[in-house]
Amino acid sequence: MYKLMVAQKLFSLQEKFHISDEEGNPKYFVQGSFLEIPKNFVIYDIHDRPLAKVERVLKAFFLPKFTLTIGDEVVATINKELSFLPKYSIEGKNIRINGNFTGMDFEILQDNIKIGSVHKAWFKFADQYAIEIDDANQELLVLGIVLAIDYVKRLQDN
Repeated sequence: MYKLMVAQKLFSLQEKFHISDEEGNPKYFVQGSFLEIPKNFVIYDIHDRPLAKVERVLKAFFLPKFTLTIGDEVVATINKELSFLPKYSIEGKNIRINGNFTGMDFEILQDNIKIGSVHKAWFKFADQYAIEIDDANQELLVLGIVLAIDYVKRLQDN
Protein backbone atom coordinates (compact mmCIF):
# COMPACT_ATOMS: atom_id res chain seq x y z
CA MET A 1 0.00 0.00 0.00
CA TYR A 2 1.21 3.52 -0.77
CA LYS A 3 -0.25 7.02 -0.79
CA LEU A 4 -0.92 9.69 -3.35
CA MET A 5 -1.38 13.24 -2.12
CA VAL A 6 -3.91 15.36 -4.02
CA ALA A 7 -3.75 19.15 -3.68
CA GLN A 8 -6.12 21.52 -5.45
CA LYS A 9 -4.54 24.66 -6.83
CA LEU A 10 -6.18 27.75 -5.36
CA PHE A 11 -7.54 30.59 -7.47
CA SER A 12 -7.60 28.56 -10.65
CA LEU A 13 -10.51 28.98 -13.06
CA GLN A 14 -9.80 25.59 -14.63
CA GLU A 15 -9.67 23.55 -11.40
CA LYS A 16 -6.17 22.18 -11.29
CA PHE A 17 -4.88 19.42 -9.04
CA HIS A 18 -1.33 18.31 -8.35
CA ILE A 19 -0.87 14.70 -7.33
CA SER A 20 2.37 13.62 -5.71
CA ASP A 21 3.71 10.55 -3.96
CA GLU A 22 4.27 10.45 -0.19
CA GLU A 23 7.70 12.07 -0.56
CA GLY A 24 6.25 15.02 -2.50
CA ASN A 25 7.50 13.93 -5.92
CA PRO A 26 5.10 14.88 -8.75
CA LYS A 27 3.17 11.91 -10.11
CA TYR A 28 0.14 13.32 -11.98
CA PHE A 29 -1.44 16.62 -12.92
CA VAL A 30 -5.21 17.06 -13.35
CA GLN A 31 -6.79 19.89 -15.27
CA GLY A 32 -10.51 20.59 -15.32
CA SER A 33 -12.27 22.16 -18.26
CA PHE A 34 -13.15 25.87 -18.14
CA LEU A 35 -16.54 26.99 -19.47
CA GLU A 36 -16.81 23.73 -21.36
CA ILE A 37 -19.92 21.56 -21.45
CA PRO A 38 -19.85 18.82 -20.35
CA LYS A 39 -17.45 19.40 -17.44
CA ASN A 40 -14.41 17.14 -17.61
CA PHE A 41 -11.10 16.49 -15.90
CA VAL A 42 -8.05 15.08 -17.68
CA ILE A 43 -5.37 13.21 -15.75
CA TYR A 44 -1.87 13.74 -17.19
CA ASP A 45 1.42 12.07 -16.32
CA ILE A 46 4.46 14.17 -15.42
CA HIS A 47 5.35 14.41 -19.13
CA ASP A 48 1.96 16.02 -19.98
CA ARG A 49 0.61 12.88 -21.66
CA PRO A 50 -3.14 12.36 -21.11
CA LEU A 51 -3.86 9.08 -19.32
CA ALA A 52 -7.50 9.26 -18.24
CA LYS A 53 -10.59 11.47 -18.41
CA VAL A 54 -13.50 12.00 -16.02
CA GLU A 55 -16.46 13.52 -17.90
CA ARG A 56 -19.86 14.57 -16.69
CA VAL A 57 -22.75 12.97 -18.59
CA LEU A 58 -25.14 15.62 -19.94
CA LYS A 59 -28.21 13.39 -19.98
CA ALA A 60 -28.14 13.16 -16.18
CA PHE A 61 -29.96 16.40 -15.32
CA PHE A 62 -31.13 15.70 -11.80
CA LEU A 63 -28.31 13.64 -10.30
CA PRO A 64 -24.66 13.99 -11.36
CA LYS A 65 -23.20 11.16 -13.41
CA PHE A 66 -19.66 10.78 -14.77
CA THR A 67 -17.81 8.43 -17.07
CA LEU A 68 -14.22 7.44 -16.41
CA THR A 69 -12.14 6.69 -19.47
CA ILE A 70 -8.66 5.23 -19.15
CA GLY A 71 -6.80 5.20 -22.43
CA ASP A 72 -9.55 4.67 -24.97
CA GLU A 73 -11.80 2.51 -22.77
CA VAL A 74 -14.71 3.64 -20.61
CA VAL A 75 -14.01 1.65 -17.45
CA ALA A 76 -16.64 2.99 -15.03
CA THR A 77 -19.66 5.23 -14.62
CA ILE A 78 -19.97 7.08 -11.32
CA ASN A 79 -23.57 7.89 -10.28
CA LYS A 80 -24.75 10.03 -7.40
CA GLU A 81 -27.76 8.28 -5.88
CA LEU A 82 -30.95 9.88 -4.60
CA SER A 83 -30.74 9.53 -0.81
CA PHE A 84 -30.79 11.60 2.38
CA LEU A 85 -27.04 11.13 2.91
CA PRO A 86 -24.63 11.30 -0.03
CA LYS A 87 -24.39 7.93 -1.76
CA TYR A 88 -22.73 6.80 -4.99
CA SER A 89 -22.86 3.75 -7.19
CA ILE A 90 -20.29 2.63 -9.74
CA GLU A 91 -21.18 0.79 -12.93
CA GLY A 92 -18.41 -1.39 -14.29
CA LYS A 93 -15.66 -3.55 -12.82
CA ASN A 94 -17.80 -4.68 -9.83
CA ILE A 95 -16.87 -1.64 -7.72
CA ARG A 96 -18.61 -0.18 -4.70
CA ILE A 97 -17.71 2.61 -2.33
CA ASN A 98 -18.47 2.97 1.38
CA GLY A 99 -17.92 5.74 3.88
CA ASN A 100 -18.47 9.39 4.63
CA PHE A 101 -18.67 11.29 1.35
CA THR A 102 -19.48 14.61 3.05
CA GLY A 103 -16.18 14.39 4.92
CA MET A 104 -14.34 12.79 1.97
CA ASP A 105 -13.39 9.73 4.00
CA PHE A 106 -14.30 6.53 2.15
CA GLU A 107 -13.11 3.18 0.76
CA ILE A 108 -13.25 1.88 -2.79
CA LEU A 109 -13.75 -1.87 -3.13
CA GLN A 110 -13.57 -4.15 -6.16
CA ASP A 111 -15.01 -7.64 -5.79
CA ASN A 112 -15.26 -6.83 -2.03
CA ILE A 113 -11.50 -6.24 -1.80
CA LYS A 114 -10.27 -2.76 -0.91
CA ILE A 115 -8.31 -1.19 -3.79
CA GLY A 116 -8.10 2.31 -2.32
CA SER A 117 -9.31 4.75 0.30
CA VAL A 118 -9.54 8.52 0.66
CA HIS A 119 -8.95 10.75 3.66
CA LYS A 120 -9.33 14.52 3.57
CA ALA A 121 -6.62 16.62 5.22
CA TRP A 122 -8.45 18.99 7.56
CA PHE A 123 -7.36 22.49 8.52
CA LYS A 124 -5.92 23.20 5.10
CA PHE A 125 -6.63 26.35 3.10
CA ALA A 126 -7.19 24.34 -0.09
CA ASP A 127 -8.65 20.87 -0.52
CA GLN A 128 -6.04 18.19 0.07
CA TYR A 129 -6.59 14.44 0.13
CA ALA A 130 -4.51 11.40 0.91
CA ILE A 131 -5.43 8.49 -1.33
CA GLU A 132 -4.19 5.12 -0.16
CA ILE A 133 -3.70 2.74 -3.06
CA ASP A 134 -3.83 -0.99 -2.27
CA ASP A 135 -3.64 -2.18 -5.89
CA ALA A 136 -1.20 -0.28 -8.13
CA ASN A 137 -3.00 -1.57 -11.24
CA GLN A 138 -6.12 0.36 -10.16
CA GLU A 139 -4.42 3.71 -9.46
CA LEU A 140 -6.10 5.70 -12.27
CA LEU A 141 -9.45 4.06 -11.53
CA VAL A 142 -9.28 5.11 -7.87
CA LEU A 143 -8.07 8.62 -8.74
CA GLY A 144 -10.86 9.10 -11.31
CA ILE A 145 -13.56 8.06 -8.83
CA VAL A 146 -12.17 10.48 -6.23
CA LEU A 147 -12.14 13.37 -8.73
CA ALA A 148 -15.79 12.79 -9.67
CA ILE A 149 -16.96 12.63 -6.04
CA ASP A 150 -14.85 15.66 -5.09
CA TYR A 151 -16.42 17.70 -7.90
CA VAL A 152 -19.98 16.81 -6.86
CA LYS A 153 -19.14 17.64 -3.24
CA ARG A 154 -17.73 21.04 -4.21
CA LEU A 155 -20.84 21.78 -6.32
CA GLN A 156 -23.09 20.98 -3.38
CA ASP A 157 -20.97 23.00 -0.94
CA ASN A 158 -21.34 26.09 -3.13
